[in-house]
Amino acid sequence: MRALGVDPPEIDIALVLNESARTAVEAGAGVTVLSSLVVAPAIKAGSLYARAIARLLRAA
Repeated sequence: MRALGVDPPEIDIALVLNESARTAVEAGAGVTVLSSLVVAPAIKAGSLYARAIARLLRAA
C-alpha cells in the first residue's frame, strides 16, 4: 500500500467498520464476510464461528 502512496494507519475507517460488523455479528445481528485477520481473536475465543465461502456457495 505504501508503494501506491497510501499510509495504512490513515485508513483506520476500514478497521472501524470491520470491528463494528464483527461486534454486531457477535451480538447476534446476522452474518458477514470479513478478513480472517479481523475475526481470528473472536474465533479463538469462541464468540464467532467461521464458514468457508466456497463451501456455502456450493451448498446453495
